[in-house]
Amino acid sequence: MPNHQVLDNITHQNLKVITQQHPDYGDTQSYSGLILSEIAAAQADYPLFFRQSESSGDFELVALQGLAESENLYLDENGWHAHYLPLSVKRRPFLIGFQNQNGQQAPVVHVDMDSPRISEEKGESVFMPHGGQSGYLQEVGSILNALHSGHQEVQAFVGVLQAYKLIEPVDLNIELNNKEKVQIQTLQTINEDNLAMLTAEAIYDLHQKGYLKHIYMLIASVANLSKLIEKKNARLA
Repeated sequence: MPNHQVLDNITHQNLKVITQQHPDYGDTQSYSGLILSEIAAAQADYPLFFRQSESSGDFELVALQGLAESENLYLDENGWHAHYLPLSVKRRPFLIGFQNQNGQQAPVVHVDMDSPRISEEKGESVFMPHGGQSGYLQEVGSILNALHSGHQEVQAFVGVLQAYKLIEPVDLNIELNNKEKVQIQTLQTINEDNLAMLTAEAIYDLHQKGYLKHIYMLIASVANLSKLIEKKNARLA
């Protein structure tokens, strides 16, 4: 179980965080969550899909990183090999939690003290010697704020796509070079047939909301699935 603690400059005065990407530091997930502002950069590296969260039921926008559970084909002992690193990866081991303040739930920064990134000997300092926030922690705070607000933006985007019937389940059926068959059935993607049948008014609405560009980038990103398969075959060779 994760050990989430509210971050403070007394309890965690000497806390350091290892920021390199490595299999030993919890980076072997097959998916990373994204927010809308990341689509343009992420679509150059990853195939992007939607996935329904088992815990909340919300749809998540995700970068597919592997073809098996706990597999990240962009990661090896030498680091993470992609031009873009998702914010949901960069924020680790920090996360947004909520605390009751004056009868309201206010977001506060938590840290997972069981994360393998936690150290008191090496890595980026979280607090300055006098107790102020380090530059690293300020950057993490900005990332967490972006992810917190970005979650609601993704839900609004998904809601509009559903209203226009532009999301559909997709089954990935892949045969690898060693004849192993891989099937992934948990993903959803853009329904291109329904997109092609939208009225001019609907297209204009999507454009005005800033969603049309995201839709086309999501469609284009699926071509990166072939790169992912190549990475998998290379590891099996």
